[in-house]
Amino acid sequence: MWYALRSSVELDELIQRSDDFPFILFKHSTRCPLSSMVKRRFESEWDSDKYPVYMLDLLANRSLSDHISSFLGVEHQSPQAILIRNKLVVWHGSHHEVDAHSISEQLSLS
Repeated sequence: MWYALRSSVELDELIQRSDDFPFILFKHSTRCPLSSMVKRRFESEWDSDKYPVYMLDLLANRSLSDHISSFLGVEHQSPQAILIRNKLVVWHGSHHEVDAHSISEQLSLS
């Protein structure tokens, strides 16, 4: 279900392909209990193989997280989900806003 996001080059490639392949970016702090709870809930609810979910481990990739915030214009939060389609951020949410239903709803709208 999860793909690890490890570089800005990989992020750029994903964004360029997002016209045909929208994707979800999940920013996760492995030390944060709330982030772990949101991640577990999302895992139990998400049932789509159609839209890949890329996880960014914030502790291991802080500079990439900073790049994402400035490049996409989305203030850093943790946990955070960002939906990218057509090279644009079409939805983002953090903390308790991150749930499979909300993201599925956005995918059907965008």
